[in-house]
Amino acid sequence: MGSHEGLEWIVDLDNAHDPKYGEPHKVPIVAATNENIRGYGNLVTDFDAEKVEIVPWPVSGRRPLCSGTGTFGGVAEGDFIHEWVGDRCKATSTAIGWGVDSDYFLGRLPKGVNADTKTSVLVREANYHPDGSQCFFPKDRLPFVALFALPGDDIKLEDFRAFYSDGSFGFHILPNVWHQPMIPIGQKAVIRNKQGAVHACVSVDTVDEFGKFLLVPLTLDIM
Repeated sequence: MGSHEGLEWIVDLDNAHDPKYGEPHKVPIVAATNENIRGYGNLVTDFDAEKVEIVPWPVSGRRPLCSGTGTFGGVAEGDFIHEWVGDRCKATSTAIGWGVDSDYFLGRLPKGVNADTKTSVLVREANYHPDGSQCFFPKDRLPFVALFALPGDDIKLEDFRAFYSDGSFGFHILPNVWHQPMIPIGQKAVIRNKQGAVHACVSVDTVDEFGKFLLVPLTLDIM
């Protein structure tokens, strides 16, 4: 796992089954379509054709950026490897180097849920990138679930939505869209990923802010 020193948004899942948090907030799930993904981004069937949007570097004073500057951070591309290890889902990024191990646990199965028939997962963290958009595409064409929320720092539990992909398409999310790494339904999924190389990251921990985990469905018939 590595120490992740300085990555305060990497969260601990050891307490995911602690009854003091009560019932988790159930996130609604839909089969993703071009219509219901509007506002979050778009569906992707050709990963190589998608162009990452780079947001110009923000200025702190009244003077604007010089024309044509502030967008040279570039694009980082690599695989995002998602794998279940026991009752926890591990994500490993080969696109972004943090100077520490780039793998961490993003979710844990609820108590009593069988690891062989995963129906939902508990998560407590989401983040967004103000420096650019991000594109995800299933390299192995296996089903997965994406967790998104529309931009805005006044995020609420009710803002989160889960989108199911049958593996025939991926997602290209706009800058500032809240998200988690993609969640595999099977044992493992490799997701092609490209995003702004600056990798500015703003996060929310739902346990710290709202006292609850999110319960993200992994099947369409759970709600």
